[in-house]
Amino acid sequence: MSTDPPPVILERAVEDRRLELGIRKQEVAERAGVTASYLRRVLSGKNPLSPDLKAGLERALQWPRGHIDSLRPSGDSDRPPPGSRYTQEEWDRLDATDRQLLIDIHRKLTDHQNHPAVRRRVAR
Repeated sequence: MSTDPPPVILERAVEDRRLELGIRKQEVAERAGVTASYLRRVLSGKNPLSPDLKAGLERALQWPRGHIDSLRPSGDSDRPPPGSRYTQEEWDRLDATDRQLLIDIHRKLTDHQNHPAVRRRVAR
């Protein structure tokens, strides 16, 4: 059994981090030591994520060693996030990857809403 995160979660995390760092996809691939087309195939799940590429991506994206392994769906995905519009029955019908994506989106929205600059704008 693979310990790698589902491709959709890895792809989203890589894209988010790339945008945070303000670098191009080509630059991520170069820093990771692979071609851009090979990186695309890995992120889409067509090619496996090798230990060398995992380390290269963590280095390229300035992530701590082992960060990619932490991207796996977490155990708290058995219940909808607080404030979610999903019922437990609807939540149970989703697969683990979809659940994790929805949890990540919920966390990002919550973080955004709690950001001091956003809170100041809303308070006006």
